[in-house]
Amino acid sequence: MVDKIVVCVVSSEKTYNNLDYYCFDSFFLQGRKLVDVALVFNGKPDYIPRSVYITKPNYIWVRPNLGLDPGGFNFLISNIPQYKYYLLLHDDHHFADGNWAENFYGLVKTNPNIHVWGNLFSTKLDAFKTIRLFNEFLDYRTEIDKFTHFIQGYAGLYKNEVIKSLLENNNGITTTDLNDSFICQCLERYHSYFLYKNGFIFGQIPPGYEKYLLHK
Repeated sequence: MVDKIVVCVVSSEKTYNNLDYYCFDSFFLQGRKLVDVALVFNGKPDYIPRSVYITKPNYIWVRPNLGLDPGGFNFLISNIPQYKYYLLLHDDHHFADGNWAENFYGLVKTNPNIHVWGNLFSTKLDAFKTIRLFNEFLDYRTEIDKFTHFIQGYAGLYKNEVIKSLLENNNGITTTDLNDSFICQCLERYHSYFLYKNGFIFGQIPPGYEKYLLHK
């Protein structure tokens, strides 16, 4: 097992420019030497963004755009070596400052009971159809008051044991060959539920929702 964070980034043939403007920005580069980086393009981009050459990912792939971002994340965790920590990011995620790597290492050291750090939002939020449907499922399972938060967009820092559980007990991150955004949103909700059912504890990245790990 590699004793460090690997940053797993999913981009696509339609959004690869985000890497220059968001994910691989100057703040990211300040923490680059403390982590490894794995990048996958869902579909072949027209060109490789300049920031990719500067960031110099340890691993880089181009794959067919099947299953959108969930498919990309599953591809990455299934094809890289085992790491102690996995930081999953979309290409439009970015950090509030350049100390992000040190801050994440500090979080896991001082909070050993937390398995996943992300941007958390309430399962009671009914603004999205996928959440309303999932709440009907939770109510049927009498778990509506037990399962309290979703992880926004899969993004966040995962301990090795979480990724290992996904790979061994769920064949990885649940995905589909259909490029249907609604189905992928439903799978995103299931992802958090699977982690909850397997006893993993979520933590909100300080100081609050999308106040440090920012999203376009």
